Amino acid sequence: MTRVLAEFRQLWGDIDALRWLVVKRLEFDPERVARRSRETTTHYKWLLASDRSQGSKIWFHEFKPACERRPGYASTIHNHRYPFASVALRGGYTNLRFDVCFEESSLRVHRCDLVQRECILEGSRYRMEPDEYHCVDDIADGTQTLVLELPAINPVSYSVDRFGDRVTEHVPLEVRINDLLHPRSLLLSPRPT
Repeated sequence: MTRVLAEFRQLWGDIDALRWLVVKRLEFDPERVARRSRETTTHYKWLLASDRSQGSKIWFHEFKPACERRPGYASTIHNHRYPFASVALRGGYTNLRFDVCFEESSLRVHRCDLVQRECILEGSRYRMEPDEYHCVDDIADGTQTLVLELPAINPVSYSVDRFGDRVTEHVPLEVRINDLLHPRSLLLSPRPT
């Protein structure tokens, strides 16, 4: 898979070549891609390639039409556990960046200010670091993006509601599974009376 990731990185600026590479990866082993992928409230995340030794992944994001989208992570103010780079292959959206500041030693939001509004159109590229917060808005129907996810730096990520009142901690499934395997997990705990 290292070779596949290198091919995506090499072609990062060539939108037509990237589209062709996405099709090639989907056609190569569609069942495997489907097994490793997931659906969110706003889009489908198709895992095209990963390199476990390096912790990198290439995702193809296929955004749902407006009539099928529901509020969720992408539409909330959130960060990611990992740095990533994204390129729009079709359609577009508005990427809103926020300055989020927490009160010392807590998850209580001190400040949540919009600092940048980016119009992401076909061919647009941008990067996000784990300490940066953003949300995706005004998603055009038919939007497709490619995301290069780099190794995770943080164990969890956070989302903040639009008013900065509520913070939610998001634990990835690969970490959360350990909670289920713990002898005192909810599955094995006595039922509340």
